[in-house]
Parts: sequence; structure tokens; C-alpha cells
Amino acid sequence: MTFALPWLLALGAAAIAGIIALHFIARDVPPVWRLPTARFVPQDRRDVQSRAAAPRDPWLLLLRVLALAALALAAAQPAWTAARRPQARVIVADLSRATADRAAVARQARALWRESDRVVVLDTTARAATLDSVDALATRDAPSRSPGRLSAALLRAIDERRALADQADSVELVLIAPLAAEQVDAALAPLRAVWPGSVRVVPVTRRTAPTPRTDIALVGDANDPLRATIALSGIRLSDSARVRIARRMATAADSALARAGGVLLQWPATTAARDSARGVVFTQTALVAPIARRAIDTAARAIAWFPDGGVAITEQPVGAGCVRDVGVLVPTAGDVAISPRFTELLHAVRAPCGVPTDFASVSAETRRLIEGDVRARATRADERTRRAGDPRLMRALLAVGAVLLLLELPLRRQRGTA
Repeated sequence: MTFALPWLLALGAAAIAGIIALHFIARDVPPVWRLPTARFVPQDRRDVQSRAAAPRDPWLLLLRVLALAALALAAAQPAWTAARRPQARVIVADLSRATADRAAVARQARALWRESDRVVVLDTTARAATLDSVDALATRDAPSRSPGRLSAALLRAIDERRALADQADSVELVLIAPLAAEQVDAALAPLRAVWPGSVRVVPVTRRTAPTPRTDIALVGDANDPLRATIALSGIRLSDSARVRIARRMATAADSALARAGGVLLQWPATTAARDSARGVVFTQTALVAPIARRAIDTAARAIAWFPDGGVAITEQPVGAGCVRDVGVLVPTAGDVAISPRFTELLHAVRAPCGVPTDFASVSAETRRLIEGDVRARATRADERTRRAGDPRLMRALLAVGAVLLLLELPLRRQRGTA
């Protein structure tokens, strides 16, 4: 049994000691001696206090002691708990795309795990897991295309910490992660403030950003304006490139390229414009110019937009690669196709599939925020889990105390004791 307010037990013990002491003070009526002058003595009662060798009214004393003990136990907020450990752990295994060696993360998690510890796996989202599932994810499943956020892992770890409150005096957070810059968002700092004490970081190898491709394949006419854009961008034209621009209907060979890990750009050379827009925004690139646009299938994930909110480019994963549908028509007149901004758009649209990556290490300031005070011990008072009493047990003890106090009344009347 544990108590949330154990100091109230000492207060109850002091009250019980006082009651016992009072029962050793006896009140007796002195003997009456009949004297001739007794008629002049007032007829009211006289009591004499003295120290008794044994407590008076032992049954009444026992009743009062039991009642005070029950009330003191209820006030101390007791709870029935199993044997508690000094410390438990919440282990976060980062299997997101920023982790280079996912199998090493699984090995670290298994080496650190002890019975009753909790495991959180971080990929695109954070969720509770077992060591076996971490092994399976690390060895069989490919990493997600989207980044894993440390704030999501921290939020899940806070929930797991509450679940460990009845099993351990303190809970340590162990973060097995590469700590890449793309994993940090605005929610990290306020959530980190909720976790008390320091966080133990077990670093693992970060992935390196994919090397930008220096060549591209263009399937189109010899006088296609995109050829001028490619020439000015410094990109080399190659029929065997892993990035292919299909200026006509895609073929089976184009789809095979995407499934093998390439990037297929469906960018038809058509003049059938739906309407025009004032520009296009893609990741960190913004082109401001009169741009004709065509209708595209918006069921896939949008990755670029027109200023009015219309979808300019979509991306659909296919096998190990992806297919991008470009709704921006290449101007055949004017100098927009050879402008620096249009060249930047071409560089951005040929980037590797998925959300843009940032596998650089977090800043020293962010790392200090995550780790906290590394000198803090896991047994600090502010790291100890909060324990609340069992409401049912508290109500039962209060009821027992109330019944015992009510039984005192008829017992006092029977014995004539105040």
C-alpha cells in the first residue's frame, strides 16, 4: 500500500497518542464520610483526577483509536499497488526516414529494455509498440517518405509515463534518434517543458541528403522550349537519366522507370490551357509571371500551388519512385521559359520523391532543449510520478471511521462516560 500524503499518518498517530494519554487520567468520586456537620456541605458532585495504572474504559478507548486510525488512513490517500521499482523507462525508437541504420536502433532498444518498460516507435507518427514489432519494422518495412516529428514522440512518451505512475517511483525518457533538423517543429519546446527532468539521448547515424541528379531525360520535340531551360540550368540531357520529362502520353517504359525509383514528370506539351495564373509556388521556389495552366487530377498529393490556391503539381508514389503531374504550361513565347525563376522551378520539380529532406543535425541550442539538464538525476523530486489515492479505498475507510464514531455514542451512555 502506498500513500499520496504520508505525513497525515504522523498527524493521526499523534492524535491517537493523545487519546490514549487522556484515558490514563482517571476521574473518581472521593469516599463520603458522614459527619455531624455534613448538612453544611453542598450537595453537588466532586471529582478527583489521578493517574491510573491502566486505561479507563478500554473498549471505548479501542473504539476511538480505531476510528482515528481509519480517518487518518483515509486522509493520507492510500492505494493498493504492486511492488514498485525505483525507476522505469520510456524508450523512443526512431525509425523515421532520418535514421540511417534502423536495425541499430532496434538493437539499442532491446539492449536498454527492462521488464515493464514502455517502447514508443517513431515513424511518420508515434505509437506504442513491442520490441518484436520494432525489430519487424526495422528489418522489413521501408522508411516513410514523410519526416517523423520529435514532438509526436514526446507527446506519446508523456502518455506512457502516466501509465507507469503506479509501477515506478521515477520514469526516465530514453530517445534513440539521429536528431535531424527536419524532426523539429514548433510544438517541441512546449511539450518538452511538460516532461520533468532530463532526457537521455542515444545518438544514431543520420542519413545523408540524396545527391541532386545532374542529368535529365526529355521526351519531346527538338524545338521544345524546355530544352532551352535545361541548357541554361546546367543540367545534362541523357536518355538513361533517372528523371524523365514526358512531353507526351506516358508509356510502359516511363512507368517502369518510376517503379524502379525514378521520377517521372508528366508535363504535356499542349497549348490547350484551362486559364492563366500569375505564378506558381513549389517548396522554396516562387515564380511570378503570367502562366497558362491545364487541368490535372488533384486526387494525388499536391506539392505546388498557384497563387489562387489551385493545384499546380501533384505527386503519386509508384513503387520506389513517383509520378508528378505538372499543370504549368511552358510558355512558347517570351522569355519566361529562360528566366532564372523558371530554371529554379525546373530544379525543384526534378527533386527526389517525397517531402523535401533536411537531414542536417539539430542546432546545439535545440539539443540542449531536448536533453535538458544532463546533470539532473532521475530520482529528483520533480521527476517522481504523482500518485493519487484509490477513491474506493478512501471511501471505505471514511465509512468505517464514521460507523465507529457513531458506535461510541451508545457505549458512552451505557458507561456514563463523558
